[in-house]
Amino acid sequence: MDELHKNGEQQVLKQLHHRVKNNLQVICSLLRLQSHYISEESTRAMFKESEQRVRSLAMIHERFCNTADQSAVQFDEYAEDLVNELVKSYCHGHKDVTKDLHLEKVRLPIEQAVPCGLVLNELVTNALKYGQPDEGALYLGVTLRSSENVIELKVVDRGPGIGRGVNFEAPETLGLRVVQALTRQLGATLSVETTNGTEIGVRFAIPECVPLPGEFEHAPPQYSRV
Repeated sequence: MDELHKNGEQQVLKQLHHRVKNNLQVICSLLRLQSHYISEESTRAMFKESEQRVRSLAMIHERFCNTADQSAVQFDEYAEDLVNELVKSYCHGHKDVTKDLHLEKVRLPIEQAVPCGLVLNELVTNALKYGQPDEGALYLGVTLRSSENVIELKVVDRGPGIGRGVNFEAPETLGLRVVQALTRQLGATLSVETTNGTEIGVRFAIPECVPLPGEFEHAPPQYSRV
């Protein structure tokens, strides 16, 4: 009886993820259609970024639709798919990209997969937009590893680097504000290194060690900058 009840719950969750995914895809389509009526390039770019943020959420729910275990998603596979999607979207046909992916097997529950996926989306987008060096291909490095109950996600480019004037504790751009807010949600630490391009890392506890909800609600993320 318990097994039947559990299977029923799994099916309900799958249906829920499927409906959420479909709704998010509709929003993506609406944003894309609306952007066709916008002549100003900067405004169209904002619509494109918004569409990609929603798409990154839809991809999370799609993975939950296609997995038997609804407790967690294979985040390394999602990360690879998302990076490939972003490279195709931002660099197709006009920019050479050298991808360097080191993705360990990592499973995350939806409570962590969603904010972590959005953080990855923002960091990779930033690298693809601003990480082009003066010569040669754009280098994009993404590392995902799990060690001693901690998840580490790192995105690297070899471009001109983020200026020293950028304040990560009070960022002005929407993308960095999103990263800050989601880092806080994960109860994570954020590290930034700008000595050779830009390297941004996020570290947070895996599910077994995650504090109770609300413990980090008002605590700002911790920063280190090299």
